[in-house]
Amino acid sequence: MGNPRSTFAKNERDRNKKARAAAKREKRLEKPEMDDEELEAATAPRSTEPQDVVIEKLRILHEDYEEERINDEDFENAKADLLAKLAID
Repeated sequence: MGNPRSTFAKNERDRNKKARAAAKREKRLEKPEMDDEELEAATAPRSTEPQDVVIEKLRILHEDYEEERINDEDFENAKADLLAKLAID
């Protein structure tokens, strides 16, 4: 028959696990809640354009950049704007 009592190491692991869970719970509760305006901005669709149109614009932008029709700065700005319009699921 084995020792029915828990070992010191197991008890220590359990205490650490409970402490981590409590810390996570406190951190979640401390997060500031969003006001109505921030919530609307976070949940609003990024663009009214269909995703396939945005992707096609990105493709054309990359072609223009590869053919050196636009400079680096214009490419990066336009790319950032188009990527911001994509909905990431």
